[in-house]
Amino acid sequence: MKNSPLATPSTVAPPGAPGAQAFWSRSSKDGIGTAYHTGCRLWFTLSQGVISEIYCPTVDTPNTRELHFLVTDGESFCHEEKRDLRHAVEMPERGALLYRQTSSEPGGRYRLIKEVLADPHSAVLLIREEGHNSRPSLSSLLLASERPFVNY
Repeated sequence: MKNSPLATPSTVAPPGAPGAQAFWSRSSKDGIGTAYHTGCRLWFTLSQGVISEIYCPTVDTPNTRELHFLVTDGESFCHEEKRDLRHAVEMPERGALLYRQTSSEPGGRYRLIKEVLADPHSAVLLIREEGHNSRPSLSSLLLASERPFVNY
């Protein structure tokens, strides 16, 4: 083994070196979910008012790192759901694998209510979003992380 090429450190940098920086979601979770049927190959986690990870097609394969809303009036502010809003999470139906996340602007101008569940017969995350605001000029935009993890 002493003369093996595997035991000798390489002086040649690997392609793409030094590599991308790893990004990880927070470990504190407000919820974890999947569907009741074995036909569903999707799992998700919730943290800080957002969908923090989506795993598909297996529970150890991260697919999406973060899915959250941006809210703006188009002129004076742009709020990120995770950082700028207050969060609450609940399971509104006993025995159902359904979560309701409510994200509220601290000044009371608006709130976002999301209901999140996995489709029991396919690898689809269903999200129903409802916005309540005191200013009709507000817009929301759903933002998904394009660089989930560096575990390829």
